[in-house]
Amino acid sequence: MIILATLRMGFIENIFSIPALRGFLSAVAILIIFEQLSGVVEIELEGDITNRVETLFYKEDEINYVTVMIAVCCISTLFLFAYIRNNYSPKSLALQCGALFVAIVGSLVVYFCNWEEKYNVEVLGEISTGIPLPFIPPISFWLVRELFVEAVVITLVGFLETLAISKHVANENRYSIDVDTEMISLGLANFIGSFFHCIPTFGGVTRTPINNLAGAKT
Repeated sequence: MIILATLRMGFIENIFSIPALRGFLSAVAILIIFEQLSGVVEIELEGDITNRVETLFYKEDEINYVTVMIAVCCISTLFLFAYIRNNYSPKSLALQCGALFVAIVGSLVVYFCNWEEKYNVEVLGEISTGIPLPFIPPISFWLVRELFVEAVVITLVGFLETLAISKHVANENRYSIDVDTEMISLGLANFIGSFFHCIPTFGGVTRTPINNLAGAKT
């Protein structure tokens, strides 16, 4: 990414029109919804979208309706916060913390009502603290040859996701983005993250709209 930015390759954004990027975002959103569906119904759903839907119908009697209720309540609360903020109090800090409110209240309800034991609601459990110690990742010709194709694919898909969501939010908030600067940011983030066991860093298709909805600024 840093090399592409240095070569001023940001012009490639002109290849992708706004409708094409919106279509790409819509497709990614549909895939994410079906991937998250397993956690909502607490049924193991694998394969493509068709297989997931078929499995859902075949295992309808195994659906955990308590987790479905939790999901519906959380999503409804988020929409309620957004509606009240947008129509009545755009600058309210409390209303901008809807996602945080839902996470805290949902966690407390599940914990104190003991829904993990009563209704088999899966919880995260203990979360490790601290950050990984920095290390120098191993680099070898064999490793580069093995991972090169996958790395290129991840980079291209990640860049497209970042470009799509960045332009979407930029158009919504009426500002422009510099694609070369975006490339430098992503390149530096991934370069530094490689010393801390981080997964590839790109623009979040789901998290960015949530942050934008909450009124977050960068």
